[in-house]
Amino acid sequence: MEKENKSKDAIPGACSCMTLTSKSGKYYWFRTCDIDTDIWKDGAHVVRQAAGEVVEYCDGRKEISQYSFTGMTYNALSTWLLDGVNECGLTGGLLMLYEGTSVDKTENGKVGFIGMELVTKILSCCRDVSEVIGLAERIQILDIPFCKKKLNASMHYFFVDNTGNEVILEAAKKEKPGILQVFAKEEILGVMTNSPPYEKQLQNLAWFLSRSPEMKQGINGQTITELILDGRAVKADAEVEHLSLNGTFPASYSSYDRFIRLAVLKFLNNSGNEFEDEKMLAMGNGIMNAVCEPYTKGLFHYTRMESDGKIIGQKNSFTQYVTMYDIEEKCFNIKKYDEIIWTKHGLN
Repeated sequence: MEKENKSKDAIPGACSCMTLTSKSGKYYWFRTCDIDTDIWKDGAHVVRQAAGEVVEYCDGRKEISQYSFTGMTYNALSTWLLDGVNECGLTGGLLMLYEGTSVDKTENGKVGFIGMELVTKILSCCRDVSEVIGLAERIQILDIPFCKKKLNASMHYFFVDNTGNEVILEAAKKEKPGILQVFAKEEILGVMTNSPPYEKQLQNLAWFLSRSPEMKQGINGQTITELILDGRAVKADAEVEHLSLNGTFPASYSSYDRFIRLAVLKFLNNSGNEFEDEKMLAMGNGIMNAVCEPYTKGLFHYTRMESDGKIIGQKNSFTQYVTMYDIEEKCFNIKKYDEIIWTKHGLN
């Protein structure tokens, strides 16, 4: 099949996610799913997979699921999970990354999985983040079959387990297509959006901290020169490469601006640590509202902005759903774009 680099036409393009920890120490994972078409008309649905039952992947491969899991797809294919949680509390999902890479066939003895099916594979066989990392080292991401063609798997992955351990997986290096780079907990902030790759997101955030008048004003007049999230810090640095064009708190829906908004808001809310569990849904939703694209077919979603102000990759988009995963309870609450209520889903 012919390969095209048009994954953005087939998978959600503007998602955001974030971990929070309540006052009692419980872990939660929030995400938005953003795309320009109504996924519910395309067959989006809740998936429930029982342990010991067969999972049949797109390439015809059949495997027995070690663990039961539940989650969300964005079409009729139950193996194309966007996000989910399994019976061990392992939680996570995929987000668009335009720099993501994949291959038609595996190399050097790697095990291949279609980019859209890696979340299913991980939830079916991994107990925790350490096992996710072990699996990731053996996997090479395969192209996505789509309408008799193959698409580049432009995506990256975020997982968190019931101990609060986290990992980001990215196959973004052109010289190593489909090979997943592992970002361990101490390297990340519990926040992820889309492009650019994670290291550049952190650089852009560091530059923002060095320029932001809001950060210089700080809290009660005390300048903020670093963000410390769950013990992990990003320090202000005016010399690093950056994508943001000025230091004010950004309003656009570009992924690097959404990354800044989530990181700063998570910091200002102490990662959720001051809130009781019964308040976490409302509090986390409040933060996620800062990155939700309203159902207006708005003009403000784009990939990036050039130094001359030219917008690149402008595309209509809106938030299909916001979801909160309760890792201890192994369930999720979801709110669709056309609803004002939350619906709870569990393993059964």
